[in-house]
Amino acid sequence: MDEVMKRLFLLFFCILCCRNGSYAQEVDSLKSVAESYININRLDDASKCFERILTLDAKNYDALAYLSNYYFIRGQKVIEQTEKGYQSILNPNRMQIAQYQNERRRIYTDYFEKAEHYLIRAILLRRNDQLDQMAAYLADYKKSINIATPMPLK
Repeated sequence: MDEVMKRLFLLFFCILCCRNGSYAQEVDSLKSVAESYININRLDDASKCFERILTLDAKNYDALAYLSNYYFIRGQKVIEQTEKGYQSILNPNRMQIAQYQNERRRIYTDYFEKAEHYLIRAILLRRNDQLDQMAAYLADYKKSINIATPMPLK
C-alpha cells in the first residue's frame, strides 16, 4: 500500500507542476521533493526526481552531480559484496574466476556506466576535485576490466 501511495503522490505532484507551465518552478519544486526524499533516506525516489529534473533542464548541475554519485555509490556497495564473496574462496577455479570477472563487468554496466554518463555532463558544467576523483576511479576500474575510456576526462 505504501508503494501505491508513493506513486500516486509523485504522479499528482508531476501533474500539478506540469499544469503550472513554468519549468523553473517545476525544477525548483522537484528539487525540494528530492531533497526531502534524501532527508528521509529514500534515495531511489530522490533519483527519480532528479531524472525528471533532467528531462526539463538537461544541464542542471545538481541533478547531474547527484545522479553520478547515486550510481557510483550503489556500484561501490555491490563491488564490496562481490569482493567479499570472491575473497572468501581460497583457491578459485577457472569458472569462479570467470564468474567474478563477469560480475565486475556487470557492475560497470549496471552502475558505473550510468554514473559516468552523468559525471561527464557534470564535469563539463562545473569541474571539482570530487568529480575528478570519481572520474579517475572509474577510469581505473574500466582498465581493470579491459574497457577503453572513450574520451580523456582532463
